[in-house]
Amino acid sequence: MVIFVLASLLGLAFLIRGADEFVKGAVRLSAGFEVSPVVVGAVVLGFGTSAPEMVVSSIAAAGGNSAAGVGNAVGSNIANLTLVLGATALVAVLVGSKEVTHQQGPLALAASTLFAITVIDGRLTRIEGVIMVVALFAAMGVVLRWASKAKAGAVPAEMEEMLTDDFEARTEIGRTTVGLLVTVASAWLLVWGAENIADELGLSGGFVGFTLFALGTSMPELVTSMAAARQGETDLILGNLFGSNVFNSLCVGGAVALIGPGVIDSDRITGPGTLMMLGVTVLVLAGLWISKSIMKWQGTLLLVLYLVSLGVTYEKDVEDELTQSWLQLSDAHVD
Repeated sequence: MVIFVLASLLGLAFLIRGADEFVKGAVRLSAGFEVSPVVVGAVVLGFGTSAPEMVVSSIAAAGGNSAAGVGNAVGSNIANLTLVLGATALVAVLVGSKEVTHQQGPLALAASTLFAITVIDGRLTRIEGVIMVVALFAAMGVVLRWASKAKAGAVPAEMEEMLTDDFEARTEIGRTTVGLLVTVASAWLLVWGAENIADELGLSGGFVGFTLFALGTSMPELVTSMAAARQGETDLILGNLFGSNVFNSLCVGGAVALIGPGVIDSDRITGPGTLMMLGVTVLVLAGLWISKSIMKWQGTLLLVLYLVSLGVTYEKDVEDELTQSWLQLSDAHVD
């Protein structure tokens, strides 16, 4: 057990570091080759910051554990709008702009709804994967149009922090490549360790994806949101979290469906977990529509909801339970 825990922790640490370097290199390469800042902000950063979720879920799905991949997407969406948003609201009041309440929030709800429709029956098909990928590109087209009108070519704040005057293509290509390789390798290590922990504890793959995978891959959002809140830069936090949920639902969900189609062996994730994901999204949006902000008491409520979600999705491995029951019956028969 100890070696599996250490593997998961090391995988998680290197996953976050590798993803950071991958995003930084991709942003600098895009800027160096004069890609529009609007495209970088809406697409490059979006894909990059969801890279941990996508890689971890894809590796899990490729290994036959689609439940863990789906659990990661559902868990990340819930964690973003409860744990991350709730903790951030305790630091500073988060004001929802018109763009968030009328554009980014509804788009995240639409993406989450499509994702929920595909998984709630407990199965994923490659056709559903294609539908989600097509929807992802459509969503990116909408986001690009919004960004071009709102920013008129301005450099996104997240991108500005990553830029440097000493641009060297060779260096940034190396940074991006190494970052991607580290991300993939560490994701594999995390999945390997987590799946073995699940086997030892008799937990379902879906619950492991919902907790360990989702919590780990949501750490970058938590750290950056808390830092932005402390500095008073709260205008981008809500938009970034809703944007992350769009990618988690369509990009991660689509990848799992294309790589590991079939039965999702986790009733708690596809049922109550998925419904709670939609409920939390609607609740946050309704709060923003009514009060135009997320205050401390609302942040506390969101943190409580995250704890509730853990109870709702807790699930033991069915096969493990059946095995134990069979052994107990065998022992009783022998006695």
